[in-house]
Amino acid sequence: MTNFQFKYYSKTLFVFPLLGLFFIRAFDGFTRLILHIYANEEVLWNGYANLSEPLWLAVLWLVHLAITFLVGMVLMTLSQNDWKVAISFASIMALHSVFNWIRLVRSNDGQIMLPVSLKQAWDSDLIPFLIYILIGIAGCTLSYQLSKANRTTLASNSRKQK
Repeated sequence: MTNFQFKYYSKTLFVFPLLGLFFIRAFDGFTRLILHIYANEEVLWNGYANLSEPLWLAVLWLVHLAITFLVGMVLMTLSQNDWKVAISFASIMALHSVFNWIRLVRSNDGQIMLPVSLKQAWDSDLIPFLIYILIGIAGCTLSYQLSKANRTTLASNSRKQK
């Protein structure tokens, strides 16, 4: 692998997806701050299970889907629709979410106990974090599919014009 290839792949497979993750985390924090001010939810920073209104949880998930989709579209544009970038971006987001869940569970009890019922899984924020991961993967997939369809349409239109 040449130096140029190494720089290109490290930038497109690691640096760009990481910058996308930082943008998503910043916007997610901003959304939580707005909901904290608007809904007066003190526990908004401590996970999902303690939210009193399920509507706020749906708002957070919809914002996450929209921002993941938009960041995915930017990444697809920067990488000329490379599916490896979408997979790398989704993997980084999933690993980050798993790390956050483990950190949240450890900070509460000091140890990790696997939930044995749906109520325990919801109360320990396992189910909301899994849904968060699935929504992130869906946003990456949608952005890849849309950019692929757009690229195919542009290619067929340019052939017709010739």
